[in-house]
Amino acid sequence: MNAFILTLVGMLVFAVYNTFVLRKFGVPQSLSDSFYLWNGVKKGLGYLFTLMMFAMAFCLMPGWIEITEVITSWSHNLTMLPFLAAASIAFVGAAPMFKDSMLENKVHTISAYLAAAFSIIWCSVVCYSVAWITIPAAAILVLIAAVATKTLKSSKIYWLEMIAFLSTFATIITQLI
Repeated sequence: MNAFILTLVGMLVFAVYNTFVLRKFGVPQSLSDSFYLWNGVKKGLGYLFTLMMFAMAFCLMPGWIEITEVITSWSHNLTMLPFLAAASIAFVGAAPMFKDSMLENKVHTISAYLAAAFSIIWCSVVCYSVAWITIPAAAILVLIAAVATKTLKSSKIYWLEMIAFLSTFATIITQLI
C-alpha cells in the first residue's frame, strides 16, 4: 500500500509540475526546456525541474521494483529495469543545464534516452499483459492533445516524453491496484 501511495505522489508531482508549466509557458519544446523557462522568470527557479524529477524518480522506484519482483516468476530478474529507469530520470534532473554545458548535455541526453528505453522495455516485457493497452492508449491521448494544441511539430520531444511517462504511470498503477 505504501508503494501505491508513493506512486500516486510521484504522479501527482509530475502532473502538478506539468500543469504549472503549461499554464505559465504553453507547451515547451521538451520537459527539460522548462528548466530554462523557469530561470527566465527568476534565476534559480529552474531547479523546480530538478526537484520534480528527483521527487518523481524516488516516489516511483519502490512500487516499480515491487511490481517487478512479484508479477511473474521470472520478472524478479528484471528489477534492474525500473531501478535504472528511475536512476536515469534522476540523472536528467541532476543535469538540467543541457544547453550550457557539454558534459551536462551528454549526461542529460543519454539519461533521458535510457529512462525512456528502460521504461518502455519494462512495460513491454514485465507487464506485457497490460502494456498492449497502456502504451497505445497513452500515445493516442497524447497525440490528440498535441494535435488539439497545434504543437505536434514544435514540441515533438515534449509529446514523446509525455507518451513515455503516461504509459509508464498507467502501467505501474494498473499493476499496483
